[in-house]
Amino acid sequence: MADESNHRVQVYQFSGATPVYSTTIGVSGESGSDNTHLNGPTQVAFDSSGKLYILDTGNERVQRCTFAGGWTCQTLFGETGVGGDDLMHLGWPFGMMIDRNDNLYLVDSGNQRVLKCTLAGARGHFAGVTGQIGADNAHLNWPGGVAMDSHGTLFVADGLNHRIQKFTSAGAYAGTIGVTSVPLRARCGPPQPAEPGRRGAGRQPLRN
Repeated sequence: MADESNHRVQVYQFSGATPVYSTTIGVSGESGSDNTHLNGPTQVAFDSSGKLYILDTGNERVQRCTFAGGWTCQTLFGETGVGGDDLMHLGWPFGMMIDRNDNLYLVDSGNQRVLKCTLAGARGHFAGVTGQIGADNAHLNWPGGVAMDSHGTLFVADGLNHRIQKFTSAGAYAGTIGVTSVPLRARCGPPQPAEPGRRGAGRQPLRN
């Protein structure tokens, strides 16, 4: 579990239906940029071999962690503490998932794009236009979460466009859920919770 404000990931094991605390990755309450620290982690995911991936948002990186008596982490994507908009860098990444084929999808929120990466380290552009905000189907506006269904359709929460964008596994646009640029509360009346992506749009990465 990514415990963002405490700069750590909490690891639990299940005893039946009850989660039992196991260990902590990172240093509780202490941000940092070496491989024993985290800085505002926001997402976790596992690959098919059991390796753990941590989206270390404030450090602009993805950490890959292996377990051998304890957890050891190293940077797989991004450059620690250095934002950028080329494929070697990230800009306030805020969403991540790994599919059943071990492709890792990165929502690079500040760069208004989604990247598709292999666990061997290759990375490529998947959706959005790098550095450009927009409301058509080629653009995103502070995307946040990402998920995939059993058919391989990718769903991207396009935060400040107030919609969910659907894409095929090849990156082709496949549809929209919601009404672009019209928040739910404007259509339904009563106040609603904050929109996906608003959190990322309003904050800056935590620095030491």
